[in-house]
Amino acid sequence: MDIHKNARLTLRSREALVETVIRGLGFSRAAASFRVTPKTAFPP
Repeated sequence: MDIHKNARLTLRSREALVETVIRGLGFSRAAASFRVTPKTAFPP
């Protein structure tokens, strides 16, 4: 995974974001808690 220097999420924080969504928080709320857009939290 290529992470640029200004990336909001590292590999570990992306994993934590996914786990948060799986636990039922929802994409928008999980994204807000990680300070990213819902588009970032939503799977491709």
